[in-house]
Amino acid sequence: AQARQQFVNRLSVMGDDGARALAKLIADPKAPEAVRQQAVTDLLRSRSAATLQLAVGLLGKGSRTTRRAVALAIGKRFRVDLLMGLPERPEGPGAEADLWRAIGIAAGAQGPAEQATTAAALAERLTQVKDYERRYRLLQALGALPAGDSGIRTWWQGATANDARTVALRRVTVRAARRNPKAQWLRQQALGDPDPGVRMLAAETTGKDELATSDLALIKLLGSDPWPDVRIGAAAGLAQACATSARTDALVGAAKSDSDVGVQQRAMKGLIDCAPGAATPTLFAVAGDGKQDPAARVFAITQLGVFGKSTEVPGVLKVLDQSRRKAFDSEAEQQVAAAAITALGRLGDSRAVNALLSSSQDEAYPQIQAAAAAALARFCTPVVTKRLQAMTTSAQRTVSLAAKRSLASCRRR
Repeated sequence: AQARQQFVNRLSVMGDDGARALAKLIADPKAPEAVRQQAVTDLLRSRSAATLQLAVGLLGKGSRTTRRAVALAIGKRFRVDLLMGLPERPEGPGAEADLWRAIGIAAGAQGPAEQATTAAALAERLTQVKDYERRYRLLQALGALPAGDSGIRTWWQGATANDARTVALRRVTVRAARRNPKAQWLRQQALGDPDPGVRMLAAETTGKDELATSDLALIKLLGSDPWPDVRIGAAAGLAQACATSARTDALVGAAKSDSDVGVQQRAMKGLIDCAPGAATPTLFAVAGDGKQDPAARVFAITQLGVFGKSTEVPGVLKVLDQSRRKAFDSEAEQQVAAAAITALGRLGDSRAVNALLSSSQDEAYPQIQAAAAAALARFCTPVVTKRLQAMTTSAQRTVSLAAKRSLASCRRR
């Protein structure tokens, strides 16, 4: 590999002959992918007309990875007017699609006037082509440009079919427009799309718009969409800015009562990020509710350990005590207890030591014992080290290993 790297590097300093050799190497399907990637980088170091001609000749050729590398490099290295004014356009749908991809990237770095000219050309070409690949790249480029709004509107109004390719293109468009400030209308409409993938993508980005209509739509999706992934997207969208109590209330409701654990977890994470005041009581409510899915409870108590403060210690101790009392013949309560112990270790408050020492003696529950052994590493008092030493001889391997690691950590202090 090193010899190949050196060979490519030598070609890059050999002028025009080296550039042609690099282009040939990039087009060689037998060349290792890593070598072709390096060759693309070295070839496109130059912004000369000869380099552009060689690079354009590579569009549409090779593996998907190579094609992507060539298009991205061209878009980053050359001005959009040079790409739009090529004397000879590459032939074939694949090559043209890659060129439009490069043009879209180049246009993103230009001013409003150049972007408007580019958007007009993209929109015009979009009305002319019918194959999937070129429409994909044209929509991808248009969606990212504020000046592309008119072209996107025209296409979107006619893209009502629900065949696989049209749906995929609607997804591409919404994804491309996720940072486009003029595409609020698109995200609003996409929230009601019949395809769950389109709704999910729109939900993930609509929260940034902070519109009252967006709030209502996202809250509705979070509360009633049949697809969990869409509800997860809605929770993510609402969490981007908890500007209203309605957003916070919707996240709290989803965290406590959604039927899908993934949605609950995303809602809890959203509250932590944007409404910590509402997050703490919600996390405790989920963690202490024996009717909740164990995965949701473990997630909640774990987050209290990761993001919580010392003020949360009494509440975590209460969850631990309740779960230990119910641990007999309940794998779920054992999991929650172990997670609570881990959270206490992370919080590192000395008020937890007695509970951790007590948990370390729960020999019927190795999961709890091992968690206690690990958490005690934060509290290396003589009593703790003595207990850890005793646990190193446990017949349960997970317990003895955890105790040995914690004891070693204490000795290093």
